[in-house]
Amino acid sequence: MDQKRKSLTNRHRQLGAKPLVSELKRSAEIMAISVENYPPFRECRFCLCLQEGGVYADFDVDEEGCAFLRRISFDGYGCCNGEFKKMSLDDSRLLIGAIDRGALGDPKVEEVLRSYLHDNTHIIWNDALASHELA
Repeated sequence: MDQKRKSLTNRHRQLGAKPLVSELKRSAEIMAISVENYPPFRECRFCLCLQEGGVYADFDVDEEGCAFLRRISFDGYGCCNGEFKKMSLDDSRLLIGAIDRGALGDPKVEEVLRSYLHDNTHIIWNDALASHELA
């Protein structure tokens, strides 16, 4: 067990609680991903909840099937809006297919999302990505 995990485990034991899975995931730099469902008036096709609720990324899909961000919000930083680049068709298919199959734990999904977020650092704050371990 690495030092960071030990300190998390010890801190939780002192508080009389079991270690939080989300903190252990973050310490190992694994991206926690889930899909959020919003009412139909929300202007996005799907929303990804990243890092156990620290980041919400609203995605839409164009007529060709390419996914793109509408907005992304970070706890402690706020919301980024703008003209985000579109994902490649292959990456879009991989992401949407993983959502449809409930396979967001696939390492390829994390790879695609990290790459896509990096490709949009002209809009997304680098310090927010780093703070939420998405850089």
